[in-house]
Amino acid sequence: MSFTVNAFEMQGWPKSRWKNGQFHGERKLICDWDDRVQLLVELNMIENLVYPYPEGPSNALAYQADIDPQPGAQTSRPSPQTTAYEKAVITVRYRSNWGFLVGGDIIHERIEPTGDFHTVDYTKLYWDSSQAEQFTSGEAPGRIFYGYDYVKTFRNQVGVPSWVQSYTGFVNSNVVNAPMLQQSFEAETLLFKPPTLIDAVNFAGAPVWDIYTRLSWVPQGWNKFWYAKNQQYQVAYQSDGTEYKNHPSTVFDWA
Repeated sequence: MSFTVNAFEMQGWPKSRWKNGQFHGERKLICDWDDRVQLLVELNMIENLVYPYPEGPSNALAYQADIDPQPGAQTSRPSPQTTAYEKAVITVRYRSNWGFLVGGDIIHERIEPTGDFHTVDYTKLYWDSSQAEQFTSGEAPGRIFYGYDYVKTFRNQVGVPSWVQSYTGFVNSNVVNAPMLQQSFEAETLLFKPPTLIDAVNFAGAPVWDIYTRLSWVPQGWNKFWYAKNQQYQVAYQSDGTEYKNHPSTVFDWA
């Protein structure tokens, strides 16, 4: 970590704590009042986002910064509505569950449970073992099929990448690795849903985007179907002999 402006740690800082399995750190940096914006710009650089002290893990990243005047003399009043000070105090907060640095991007990964309700085929159900009384359509039982979504967040993106649109509705043709989860997803097991984009502003005051991608996982693959005769999932074929693909596939090269 290095800055072009003259900045130093306030006495009594840094401070850190572990709580509920997560690391939280705080620094207070003192710089000239006129250098405060430049210091924020440099704090926003990838190489300066990581908590620099050894008690913090490598994924403890800066997520919040506050600017306060250092208690002391007010040096000038540039206009009737503004003021200036000799020194500024930049409070920077870090946490370990905000993301990982991967190839110059801030990435966060998590797994979220899902559940889909389906009605069971009532035509194969009976109210007695002799199969004398069949279920009616109004008696068809329901069943919840549980699964999960792989949610991958890209933080502080300067622009919206083209894959936000081009991946939607596609499944992965390649193996997708989830480094934070230490898990890999085989080809065609992830379906890319429309992502959520939230606009934000980084420390440097530049507009950025947080992109939340959501990929539904099915272990057998999205292009395999239940074959009752063989009691397994397998590929289906069309009349021309080619495989039937419910979902087109493409390489998810952000992975």
